[in-house]
Amino acid sequence: MLHKWILYSGSRPRRMFMIALALTVVLSNTIDMPARAQTGEDQGIREEEVSFQGKDVTLHGTVLVPEGDGKHPAIALVAGAGLGERDANRKLAEEFANAGIVTLIYDKRTKDYSAAPTGPRSFSLLADDAVAAVRKLQTLSYVDPASVGLWGVSEGGWVVPLAATKSDDVAFIITLAGTGVSPSAQVGWSVGEALDYHGVTARSIHRALVERASSFIVSAELMAEPAYDPVPVLEKVKQPVLAVWGAKDTIEPASESATIMQAAFERGGNQSYTLRFIQNGDHDCFATQDGFTRTTGDFAPGCVTIMTAWVTAVTSGQIPQPAVDPIPTQAHRAPDTVRPKGYDLWYVQVGNMVLFTVAFMGYGVVAMWRWAKKKFLHRSAAKTAPSPVRWFARSLAIAGTATWVYFNYYLFSTYIALNDSDRHVLGDAVIAGRTGTWLTLQIVSLVIVVLGILLVVGWWQKRNQIQKAEQVRLGVVLAGVVVFIPWAVYWQLLTP
Repeated sequence: MLHKWILYSGSRPRRMFMIALALTVVLSNTIDMPARAQTGEDQGIREEEVSFQGKDVTLHGTVLVPEGDGKHPAIALVAGAGLGERDANRKLAEEFANAGIVTLIYDKRTKDYSAAPTGPRSFSLLADDAVAAVRKLQTLSYVDPASVGLWGVSEGGWVVPLAATKSDDVAFIITLAGTGVSPSAQVGWSVGEALDYHGVTARSIHRALVERASSFIVSAELMAEPAYDPVPVLEKVKQPVLAVWGAKDTIEPASESATIMQAAFERGGNQSYTLRFIQNGDHDCFATQDGFTRTTGDFAPGCVTIMTAWVTAVTSGQIPQPAVDPIPTQAHRAPDTVRPKGYDLWYVQVGNMVLFTVAFMGYGVVAMWRWAKKKFLHRSAAKTAPSPVRWFARSLAIAGTATWVYFNYYLFSTYIALNDSDRHVLGDAVIAGRTGTWLTLQIVSLVIVVLGILLVVGWWQKRNQIQKAEQVRLGVVLAGVVVFIPWAVYWQLLTP
């Protein structure tokens, strides 16, 4: 879900969008456009700006009110990960309102919540906000206070069940792409699916990106609530539940989640749950053929109707019995929840990288210092015979430093890219089940090990021809190789 905060972080696209929108409005008022689509107030929906009090923060939103007298059922839409701006869910809100359901969309809090993958984030805090949204809807004169529920997508699928356990004011809940596994397991599964989609099947890169990178990120506290277990919460939900997944969801393990949810509801005694799969629906239930690219920009057929009809039935007293669609086959199980320890810990990793990088760079730094003294200070030591193994040492210094720098850039940029909205684009050739860059890193890592062996052999054979100062430098470089090897093994750089 890292793609959410990246997607909405740019200001230039937003400015361009607003300019295009303004031009569209001007033209639509001056040119006859008989085919113009009817939305919002054109369909009898009126909007009302509201504010309500969350925990230590005032939240702001828009209520979409359908036409017609009397009291309506109502629903508050809880956003997924990222900025959570209200208009992200406006399209769905209009669909609910057109079905006669008062709908609240609101801006996610910014206080004590980070839209980026770093910083504070609490599902419990977001659940408190969701309960506050329900209570706000209950105060509106055109809302039936006994028929107010919550809808949540993705991250919201963790939030709304928790909100339901916090307050009986929540009459029902809908989750779209709700997840039955922990956040770290969900992200790991998503990365694995993206790799498979691009034909990257080598076990080494899967383990590096799915397991090792996740361990580093979790250990460094760069993932929100990575070990959050939704199962105990699901077992406590007593309200009617509709859980919907796109059958082509490639961001969270839908089939596995459905199985987990069903078992949790059964253990908890909830006898009013409905689990539905939407054919050709992606993570957000938009039409797709492969789960990575959207075909029309519209919701997949049946998705919206299922949700609106269910709300209408439940709020009119037609409490559904347990119903589960056939659960699609899931090729890969979600990885276990990441719980870093020992060598996984970020400071151990950073310490290792610092050690071997300093060792590799040290050889070149000393050489540059000698050259600088001779060039600019006109000072040079007495001439000595060049070291017979200097080329091995120099090559190690260059290869080791370059590998560390590029590995870190490539690994984490790829990890983020595979969670981004453009995850269908890899940007790298695939060779033998590996990206070209990963294959290059593996080859260079193997070369470093070979060069280290050759340096040891050459040093031993020529030890009487090497000055003591040079031997110290060679010893430092070899120490770098010794630290590098277990690090490279851990990151699968020396694994097929």
